[in-house]
Amino acid sequence: MRECPRYMSIRVVAKAFLQNQVRYIVAALLAAGLGQMSPEDVAALLEPPYSKERKAPPPVPPHGLYLARVEYPEEAFVEGASNQR
Repeated sequence: MRECPRYMSIRVVAKAFLQNQVRYIVAALLAAGLGQMSPEDVAALLEPPYSKERKAPPPVPPHGLYLARVEYPEEAFVEGASNQR
């Protein structure tokens, strides 16, 4: 049995997320870290075509996952401003 740290921090940054996407990402990273998936298996999960037949691990439970910060461009709050960045 391997020793595991009691806590870990995984930072995921994106413009948007799908429902449960971060839970699936963390599950795949944990499976790779425990030797249950190879790095190539994890990379294959990110390549199209996407399907439910893929051998992805189930999502981790939401316990301990939290949203730390949301950032918006300043112009998002200016009436009549374009969304160019």
